[in-house]
Amino acid sequence: MDGSRPRIYLNIDAAPRISAYTWEKDGERITSNGRVSLTVNSISFNSVSRSDSGEYTVIATDSKGTGSATITLDVYYAPEFVEGSGIVNRSVVAGEDITLACGVVANPEIDEDDGLTLSYEVEDNSNIEMGETAFEITSAMSGNMGLYTCTAVNDVAITELIYNLIVGVVPNVDFNLTITITSDVIIIDGVFSDNTPVNPVVRFYITINGDTYTVSTSGFPLNINITEFTAGQSYTVTVTAENIIGNTTVATQSFNIPFTPSPSPSPTPDDGGGANVAHLSSLLFFVLMIPLIIMII
Repeated sequence: MDGSRPRIYLNIDAAPRISAYTWEKDGERITSNGRVSLTVNSISFNSVSRSDSGEYTVIATDSKGTGSATITLDVYYAPEFVEGSGIVNRSVVAGEDITLACGVVANPEIDEDDGLTLSYEVEDNSNIEMGETAFEITSAMSGNMGLYTCTAVNDVAITELIYNLIVGVVPNVDFNLTITITSDVIIIDGVFSDNTPVNPVVRFYITINGDTYTVSTSGFPLNINITEFTAGQSYTVTVTAENIIGNTTVATQSFNIPFTPSPSPSPTPDDGGGANVAHLSSLLFFVLMIPLIIMII
């Protein structure tokens, strides 16, 4: 069973004593490591996994010749759903179709007749077709919201996958996009009105110059360093709003960089104090000149 620590023995009769041996798994040589320990007549696993399933062959040699013996290891494990386990949130736009699949892998395999069962808890099931391995929902509506459960069982364990289905609409947003170009940054700002209060906007995606920036609903304005852009080239900003149901484009605007961006001036390198020495020399010269001026007067 997956995660167990099996030890498998082979009955090897050799006379005289075996002088050398090797192990192979599915035709490939293996050696002892942190998970597997090999002796001339046994193989043990610290924690077996399904990838350890296969044919194991020991090849032993003595002064009379070489012989081999093979055993097959089949690791059992509990059912696993392809879509995950526990509670999985799924969403669909009202009026669209959706399939909630219950694909499962297991060893030993689940029984074809009663190894997989499907059930649901919803207000309206008039448009739900429950097949052998999936729920098919046509023109989803609010009454379809609820829990859809897939239960699989084999000789190892029982596993459940529960879909929490949400039916709603994609964002409906009035978005006012403004783009401001300064000598240092491109400022992308937005003022919006969310018309989907039941499924409110949770974030925006700003796509520009091949990059996508994620902005929270309170994260505007977005400032982008202007050195990432080229003078005279046209760029397009696309704003996408996202909620729990899906996403939709709410604004698009193009702009040009009217001048050549230049990096910020670097600080003057430290010259070891030369500037300070020059300043001090000028000061000393001025001080020394004062007595001379007085004497001349």
